[in-house]
Amino acid sequence: MGLKIGKYINYLNPENFNFKNKCIAIDGSYLIISSLKSRYVWNVKAYNRNYKPNYVIDNTMQPISHLQIIFYKIIKLYELGCFPIFCFDGIPDDKKRILPKHRFELFNAYKRSYEAALKQGDKKLALALATSPKYLFTNAVRETQELISAMGIPYIISPSEAESQCAQMYRMNIADYILSTDFDVLLFGGTNLLHFEKFVGSGRNLRIVGKLYNLNNVLNDLGINRFQLIDLAIMIGNDYFDGIPEIGFKTALKLIKEYGSIDTILKDKNNLYHSKFINYLNIDKLNEIRELFIFPIVLSNNLNLTFNFPKRGKIIELLCIKHNLDRTRIEKGIDRLIKSYNELSNLIEKSSNNLL
Repeated sequence: MGLKIGKYINYLNPENFNFKNKCIAIDGSYLIISSLKSRYVWNVKAYNRNYKPNYVIDNTMQPISHLQIIFYKIIKLYELGCFPIFCFDGIPDDKKRILPKHRFELFNAYKRSYEAALKQGDKKLALALATSPKYLFTNAVRETQELISAMGIPYIISPSEAESQCAQMYRMNIADYILSTDFDVLLFGGTNLLHFEKFVGSGRNLRIVGKLYNLNNVLNDLGINRFQLIDLAIMIGNDYFDGIPEIGFKTALKLIKEYGSIDTILKDKNNLYHSKFINYLNIDKLNEIRELFIFPIVLSNNLNLTFNFPKRGKIIELLCIKHNLDRTRIEKGIDRLIKSYNELSNLIEKSSNNLL
């Protein structure tokens, strides 16, 4: 779910920014989910379209749009002169109310059943298993990690949430931007949140189209601080708490400005909103939710963020041999990737040394 404030806050145009020699922390879960939903994949030898529910699939009955889209996004980012680092969810926080990313507990059983169905030629069953929530996302994460490793791109598996790890990388001066659609990044203290839409142009005119949300600008526009933004998020709902019924963004902002924090409302029995809030929150619960955003579980040491030379054979094996993507086009993509890597080699070496 995440914090829903996009239509109430201003954003900057990323087309006006120079991303050369900048590092972008990417919420891997967000990118995979958004790519899986994409039906526009022109470089696929797809199986019978009658078998395709909402995904582009190959002849192994597995969705593959995420692999192609991420492959070309990384190439474009290199061509922009910037350095992507992926962050993936680890073990989801037990307190998280809604988990938009699928849990892992039945993955291996589904994987064995999928492989058996494919071996027996039961493509409909193989498709049902390959697109099952218990298999689909976990497999997509594993293959994405395999792909980006082959492309020489570093990644981190967070102890908890990818969004909080991305924000931590910003606070550590590793990342300059965070690529995600989850506004919870702002609550975790990540400052430059980039909502990516598409690339336009080519060569020196290559640009990113989307929306760039700067935390400091957001807070200044709203007239509150980050801790008050967290309280506002608690009022209207976020990944850790449903919110207070019938309290929307405008009312929440008004209350924050009038009372300063939720504590004041909870402690003052004469407050007009006290009875509404006390039915859903107490001070202990409030502080527990706040701490999840202020003191998230993240990695800060021994991150091993090294950019490596692309491994052509590994990329071909995954994309072309395993998933039947067009080899000629993938080879051309790899050539572009290596060309950009070589052009950025001095910057890559400096960036890797700075991140170690």
